[in-house]
Amino acid sequence: MKLGEALRELKRLQNKLVRKINLRESTFYITKDKPSVISYEEITEEIARLTIEIRILKLNIEFTNNTQFIEVNGKSMSIAEIIIRMGDLKSELKQNGSLLKIRRFSFEKEDESKVPQKNELEMHQIVEKLEKEKEDLDRILQKSNWIWELKQQKDNY
Repeated sequence: MKLGEALRELKRLQNKLVRKINLRESTFYITKDKPSVISYEEITEEIARLTIEIRILKLNIEFTNNTQFIEVNGKSMSIAEIIIRMGDLKSELKQNGSLLKIRRFSFEKEDESKVPQKNELEMHQIVEKLEKEKEDLDRILQKSNWIWELKQQKDNY
């Protein structure tokens, strides 16, 4: 199974788990004279099986992400490191976007006592550079999801 397929399967199993939990909640109370469509024990066993299946799949995805390496701009990076770097870039983009908003607000108020360390054009260039790096990493990550096979950990679960 490719990593991308495993990620899709994980999402499918997580959605199924939510539906089973909702079913258990909606069928917990029953009418005295009417038998339940599904017993509490039966649905709880299904939930437990799904939880274990999801856990194993998550561990295998994590193992694959930590052991597969990709060349990015001359540097070898694990898939996990790329994912973390993308999170860092999203945070940095948000923070720089906030600085642009602060600058606009200050400009509207005509606050002359403070001046920004970077002008708006420089800030836009910084944001564009960060966006490009994030897009490049995302493209590499999406491609790798359909190249790498999901690795199975050797441990027993």
